[in-house]
Parts: sequence; structure tokens; C-alpha cells
Amino acid sequence: MTTKVVYYSLARQALKEALLLAGVSEGDVVVVPSLICKDVLLPIESLGATVLFYDVDKSLKPIALTNIDRAKAIIAVNYFGFAQDLTPFAELGRRLNAVVIEDNAHGFLSSDHTGQLLGTRTEVGITSIRKTLRIPNGASLSINNESFQTRAPHQLEPNNDRLGIRFLTTHFASSVQRTTKLPLLHLLQIITRLLRRLSTGSTLPTYNHERELASVASAPPNKYSLKVIERISEHREIARRHKLYKKIEKIAVSTDVQPVFNQLSDQCSPYGFPFYASPVVAKQFGKSCRKFGVEVIHWPDLPDQVTGSAPDFYTNLWLVNFL
Repeated sequence: MTTKVVYYSLARQALKEALLLAGVSEGDVVVVPSLICKDVLLPIESLGATVLFYDVDKSLKPIALTNIDRAKAIIAVNYFGFAQDLTPFAELGRRLNAVVIEDNAHGFLSSDHTGQLLGTRTEVGITSIRKTLRIPNGASLSINNESFQTRAPHQLEPNNDRLGIRFLTTHFASSVQRTTKLPLLHLLQIITRLLRRLSTGSTLPTYNHERELASVASAPPNKYSLKVIERISEHREIARRHKLYKKIEKIAVSTDVQPVFNQLSDQCSPYGFPFYASPVVAKQFGKSCRKFGVEVIHWPDLPDQVTGSAPDFYTNLWLVNFL
């Protein structure tokens, strides 16, 4: 069957549509990994459904899925573009008659060992393309279930909104940094954080829950984003990411950081180089990696329900971002 693809502005919008196709409504249970960015919960909350968390181990594999006895939908995550083994999720889905949704936010251009694109391995999957390509917005909903395809929403007309000054400035700084290795983007980020601290008292963006919740309403991507997606040289982008990964991996060997994954397959297009480390070690590692025009970020922004009981490795997870 041919996969049907619908594009959205944000992945959370694609996820909401995936949940609706799965039949999720008020009072239903959606199974979600506890190692997740809290934004993933917004579409679930918007539908009045309940989140049931499952934990993952240090290799980011699920723990105790067999203990779950109720669910309408199950979210399986391809962390950092590395293919998650979907076997235990498929077994749980069959046992509970629940739909497995493949969260491939990090995995644009990645495939599994069989060559199948991530995000297309279940009845419905989502991918956040803007996390891989520097575009103002862009996400996709991939639908493989024939019944779902007949009920799927139509593609919204892409907008032609002007690209904001923030995006244009960041795009320019990133291009200069990538080609010359001058830390222009890094300097821009320092200035942005300084201005944010002066205006709000914190270097982190102000989180407005109501505004974020409203952002799950379906919206189309920008025409510029779709043009970039259409014209991307997949082979060149995957090769760039593999080359970066190998360079960062060589640096990691002589440090105290612990890579999350032991091996990078040819089919994987890594979102970045994920690793475990203390904040001090991560900061030092980030300085060593800066010569490649990349930065280290902390991931994820955990849900409030998880932060109090999260194991240490959840809070010591970092990423050398290849964007």
C-alpha cells in the first residue's frame, strides 16, 4: 500500500491527527514513554485523554510494556533518528487492540535495517522535519492503514507568509558557521540568551501553557519549507550527518561522556550525537565540539509528572545537535 503523507506546520499537530485516526477521545488512555519532551503531551491533553507512562532503560528501550493492561494508542519513539525495535509495541497493540503511533520527530531521512523509512513502519507515524532541516516549520503525518487513509484530513493549502527576521538571521548565521567554522550562530545564541535574561530573568524561553496548547490546532507549513523538503539532497544530508557523528565520536572516546548508542548504521540519519554526562562534563565536551559548528543541548524538557521520579540518566542526557 502507498503511504499517504499530509504536511503540517508542527509535529504536535500531526500527532493530534494521528490520535484522532486511532480513535482517541476523552477518557481514553495513551501510552507514552516517560523520557519525552512535555510538548508531546499537548495533543493528548487537547483531546481529554489520559497519559500512561512507560519507562525506558539507558539504551532507550521500553521497560515493562507487558504490565500495561489498557490503552487506545501507544507511542513508540525513534530517539535521535535511531530505529526503535517496534516488536514489543506491536505485541502490546495486538493484545490491547490499540494503535501504535511511530513518533519519528528526530528521524527524518532515517531507515531501519530493512531499508524502510522511519515514521512509516506502523499504521500511522509522525516526523518533525524542521528538527533536521533549518526551515521555519514543517512536519509530516504518514498513514499506512487503508481505513485511516479514507478518513485522513486533506492537505491544507501551504501559506506564503514572510519568513521572520529571527529565522532569517539564524539561517544566515548557521550557513556562515557551517561553511567557515566561525562561531556566528553560537554568538547569536549567546546574545539571544543574554537579552532574554535581561527581559525575563531567565535564559530559557518563557513557557505559556495555554499558548502551547492552542498550537496543536492544524496549520499548514510554509511554501518555503515544502520547497526545501522537496529539493533536499537526501544522500548529501545523510553523508554530512554521518561524517559529523564520526568526528564527534572520536572526541568522545577521550572524554568522560558516555554515548547512548554503540553503533551508527548506514541506514540511520542521526539527529545528532546523544550522550550521557554530568553538566560540567557536557559543557567541556561542547567546547571541544564547537569547532565543527555544532552545539550541545540538554534533552528533553521532561513532563512535570516525570521530573520528580526520573532516574539520573534521564536528567544527564545531552545531544550534540547537527541542525
